[in-house]
Amino acid sequence: MAERLSVQESIALVESSDHALLKESDLWIHFDAQGVSIQGVGEYATSKVLVDFVGGALSRRSQHKHLHGEMVAKAVGIKKHPDTKVFDATTGLARDSFILATLGCRVDMMEQSNIIGCLIVDGLRRGREEADLAATMTRMHFKQGDSLSYMTLERNNQALRPDVVYLDPMFPDRQKTALAKKEMRLFQLFCLEAETELDLLLEAAVYFAKRHVVVKRPLKAALPVDRKPSHSITGRSCRFDVYVANTEA
Repeated sequence: MAERLSVQESIALVESSDHALLKESDLWIHFDAQGVSIQGVGEYATSKVLVDFVGGALSRRSQHKHLHGEMVAKAVGIKKHPDTKVFDATTGLARDSFILATLGCRVDMMEQSNIIGCLIVDGLRRGREEADLAATMTRMHFKQGDSLSYMTLERNNQALRPDVVYLDPMFPDRQKTALAKKEMRLFQLFCLEAETELDLLLEAAVYFAKRHVVVKRPLKAALPVDRKPSHSITGRSCRFDVYVANTEA
């Protein structure tokens, strides 16, 4: 699906209009008082989807007293390294980035899609307006771009290299006959990363990270033939595969 608006153009539209609505094939893009959101129509019908750090399930999740026990926190290694610098190379709705930042990580986020990038920028803008989120928001930094090219070009730049690279490509479990969740299917309309690109992202990530790489996958997803994780942290529906960084670069 063609993306006609850049992040900057989209945010400018939000700031200059009380309400706007664009149609992109099977997707509505809303600009209204709630912020920027997307909504699937027809076969891909969904309710509005937005990046929301202020309210809802994500906000409640971030306030849970056992937040350090979440699988993503264990995979990143926050207990031993509370000030970990993370590069989220496939940011999506930034949910895990927000949890990691809440726990004290400095999180640099990158997303290739203009539309998703617009949601992230708007979510960060609204989050910075909340005093209770001030500290967390200062640890979250977003840049729109191609993570694969970025990691490849900057692999020798010590100032930019993170401790951990996080990859969550949001692909459905192909082994299941049921359709992926509606929200996931909606995102796949315009996600620019091909499924086969995950191998390339992982290869670049192990040279870019200083400590390790974390890949979130469906529980029963197959592993790359030529690269096995050092260990995995598993849950009911997904797992986090951990790969040791290649320090010989």
